[in-house]
Amino acid sequence: MEQSRLGRRLQVAVQVEEDALAVPIPVLSIQPLVENAIRHGVAQQAGLGYVRVKAACRGWQLCISVQNSGSTGDHSSTGSGVGLQNLRRRLEICYGASSRLELSIGPENSVAELSIPLAGHAASA
Repeated sequence: MEQSRLGRRLQVAVQVEEDALAVPIPVLSIQPLVENAIRHGVAQQAGLGYVRVKAACRGWQLCISVQNSGSTGDHSSTGSGVGLQNLRRRLEICYGASSRLELSIGPENSVAELSIPLAGHAASA
């Protein structure tokens, strides 16, 4: 839907490694990250912007990153919005302390990185 609203201003790239395709993840894990990337990054820019989604298995973790051009300008943001709070809660319920969600907000781009343990490697909650 955002592509139809923003048109050519929004460039999207998705790169998922083959082994990552088989890893189940909690429902609505990536959607809020992509929505935030568009809402707080690309849509705030007058010109072209991008969202890049990457997923790969690294060691015993599935690593997913959502990177976008632009920034909210608030480089101290902790990502405390409702969508991110809900995602953190889902991750805690599913994986305990074995998962992580980190945000890196800079002047040129922002990155949300999500890591979840592969099956059989989650710590007890």
